Amino acid sequence: IVALVGALFGAFLIYSLAWKGGINSSRLLHIGLGVNIAFTSILTIFQLKFTTQEFNRVMAWTSGSIWGTSWKYVIAVLPFIVIFMGITIYKSKYIDVLNLGDEVSISLGVDVEKQRRRLIIYAVILSGVSTAVAGSISFLGLIAPHIGRKIIGPKHKRLIPVSALIGTLLLLIADTISRNLLAPIEIPVGIVVSIIGVPYCINTKNLNVSYGNTDIIKNLNLNIPKGKITTIIGANGCGKSTILKTIGRINSPNSGKIYIKGEDIYKKKSKEKAKDMAVLPQSP
Repeated sequence: IVALVGALFGAFLIYSLAWKGGINSSRLLHIGLGVNIAFTSILTIFQLKFTTQEFNRVMAWTSGSIWGTSWKYVIAVLPFIVIFMGITIYKSKYIDVLNLGDEVSISLGVDVEKQRRRLIIYAVILSGVSTAVAGSISFLGLIAPHIGRKIIGPKHKRLIPVSALIGTLLLLIADTISRNLLAPIEIPVGIVVSIIGVPYCINTKNLNVSYGNTDIIKNLNLNIPKGKITTIIGANGCGKSTILKTIGRINSPNSGKIYIKGEDIYKKKSKEKAKDMAVLPQSP
């Protein structure tokens, strides 16, 4: 219950701070990152007052661990999972429409803000009760839907349960590794899961791009981690769009290399590249 209340409070705080005549996804993301840093700082302050045993327990939980869990934990969270997973699957048609954008959703008769608030609440409750038991294993929530989407497509009525099953399978594999890799010492499962996503998905080496005699990008070395949301922030005209277009192979660099999953992107065929990457330009 405490975890559920805390999760709802955090979601309410982020949503309230991000609200400005409506919700912008970019603003919501940045506010969420800021609130997360603030909560982490508060937790660190409390950790300074913990005993060694309490500190170790909290560190294991924040790293993500299912050590010591039993069926009583399953029984405690099962009602929340069954009820809100069922509601989310039932509401999946709204998620499909919302993915088309606010303007299209409104034109199709969807009350965007109302449905978005409800879906956020469902997601917060599901993630809150899960985190209460296993700690922070956030990478699962990033990679499982992408794997599921490649297997069964984007329709959320099927994607949500399939993603849950894939996440469960990945967690079981990671837990098996964590229990046996350095036995009898058990590594927090969250660390093992994070190691899976450590390899960089996209990186550039000494990238240079110019328009005519004007240098736009000079010796850029950029790493975009797999399973993470990366934002590029800067003033107008500083080269943000040029970076994205060059990485997406829309522009050609003067020199340097661009790798995706360790492969030179300019050695990949267009169809192969399109399976790993897409560039969505902003509206004019």
